[in-house]
Amino acid sequence: MELNLTFLDLLMIMNYQLRMRTYKALLLILTTLLLQETVSSVNAEELLEPMQVKALRLGIPLRALPARIEVIDRERILRSGRRNLVDVLRKEANLQVRSTSGNSARSEVSIGGFGENASQRTLVLLDGHRINANDLSQVNWYSIPLYLVDSIEVIRGGQSAAYGNHAVGGVIKINTIRPSIEPAGSVEVSGGSFDSFQGRAALSQWVGGVGVTLHGERSESNGFRQNGDHETTAGGLRLDWGKGDAWKAYLSWNL
Repeated sequence: MELNLTFLDLLMIMNYQLRMRTYKALLLILTTLLLQETVSSVNAEELLEPMQVKALRLGIPLRALPARIEVIDRERILRSGRRNLVDVLRKEANLQVRSTSGNSARSEVSIGGFGENASQRTLVLLDGHRINANDLSQVNWYSIPLYLVDSIEVIRGGQSAAYGNHAVGGVIKINTIRPSIEPAGSVEVSGGSFDSFQGRAALSQWVGGVGVTLHGERSESNGFRQNGDHETTAGGLRLDWGKGDAWKAYLSWNL
């Protein structure tokens, strides 16, 4: 194949190559300037507005939520025969629970198979409010008497986008019952081997415009191993306001 090019064709080819080189040089200069501007903006100190992340409280069917959710209602809790909230989470929700003393008050509940500091990766909500400690301490499960628990929702999997901090492994939502106009209460006493004893009592009633709830608990045992003895005394007072769906508030004090 023979290719014949005139002098004018050669000039056009040279002009085209020159323009392409010029375009490439300009593109390189613009890219460099954009990168420098981006780096300078990233390195600049900027004060960002605080962002609050919280989950919506909407009536969405469980099948429509992109998460694995298990609901343990009050009937199931009473039927299980469990003595405290930790036993319910261990047996009914099949969650991993670890205690170094045999005392359920400061047990570490894990979702998702996390090891050390698993409690810092599991968010615990009581009536929509987080009760995880700011330090590395465990949740005081004895501050939530089982008598007051209406239902428990266990949401497995990462939920940080919806619930914020501590929700890497999952979320435990504890919903409590409201006091009734008529007085209601419960008393439980149990004992067992190793000089174990456990007693708890709770009383609630709506007095005027305030719902009053009193609860107390005493647990002690010599333990099944050396230096495994423990004693726990817990109690608290809770005041509720607002009976309708428009607004609700409560004040809780636990010891």
